[in-house]
Amino acid sequence: MLTVRQGRSLADFQAWRKVSDRDNPYAYNKNLSAVQKWLRELYDTRQGLTNLLIDVIIRMLETDLSERLDAKALRARLPEPLFCGSCL
Repeated sequence: MLTVRQGRSLADFQAWRKVSDRDNPYAYNKNLSAVQKWLRELYDTRQGLTNLLIDVIIRMLETDLSERLDAKALRARLPEPLFCGSCL
């Protein structure tokens, strides 16, 4: 959704993260570094919330599983209006 919101195409994102020698060459987990780089290129200095979401998504996609944000940490980083009280 952020790719489209930032005016980029899903086809470009798919081509960006493609790893040819895999069963599923477009899977996120096969090329996390490319996905993280793509997300960083979506930054926009005028859009604070978008940048916050990008930062959170990058943390959720950390290669080291112990470094990834869980739902509780995610909720603590995002502004309250994004979630209702019972969502997490």
